[in-house]
Amino acid sequence: MRHPSNFSVVFPNGPNDINDSADLEEKASLNCSGRDKKAMDESLTSLNKRLTKHYKSLPRATQRPSVPLDPGEIVAVQYEADGNFYRARIIDSEEDCYEEEWNVCGLGGLLRITVMLVDFGVITTVSELSVRRIEATFLTKPFQAVECALANVQPYEGDEWSEEACTIFRELTKGELQAFVKQNFVSRLEVELLIRLGDDDWANIGEELKELKLARSVDISPDSQNVSVISIPG
Repeated sequence: MRHPSNFSVVFPNGPNDINDSADLEEKASLNCSGRDKKAMDESLTSLNKRLTKHYKSLPRATQRPSVPLDPGEIVAVQYEADGNFYRARIIDSEEDCYEEEWNVCGLGGLLRITVMLVDFGVITTVSELSVRRIEATFLTKPFQAVECALANVQPYEGDEWSEEACTIFRELTKGELQAFVKQNFVSRLEVELLIRLGDDDWANIGEELKELKLARSVDISPDSQNVSVISIPG
């Protein structure tokens, strides 16, 4: 979660939850359990194991990667938290120095690359020595994290979300969620998010932000309508 106008969601049945409108209601009813969810998890797990096995079998990088490090490039990166490789999209880069890597590789001015892990929506930074050119065999499965924005709300003041709004938004999205897809754009969904408070008690996160005077309403288009309701595991 980054801020209410830019965050990622991993739907229980993958991105097909919102790409195949004919099956939306049926897919949504599966929620986050059952055979379909398990199959998706195992498929993604298998892909990540294959990705990690392949890149760990290659010699350790001792020079800058040949892959372009431009924003938007899809690459394979080694995630520092667990040492495994994942599919990622480059967001930004900045020069940094890692003394240990200098000693090993004899390089100076290494870049620190900010990436989003496209199957999990996680944003992290890695050394450029952890970036690899991704092979086509690892790109057949659709990316699992879907870019989203909270529907019908905007910052309370100005055009940027306050630090308090971002913090509260992240806190409110910890737990079991339901996503009501309001509009489906080419590269982004606009959704209403509800957080479960009890057995049959749900709170609308957008409304909560407005009550706290951290967000205000946006005029709703008359063409806007619910496309689907999908449960998201906490």
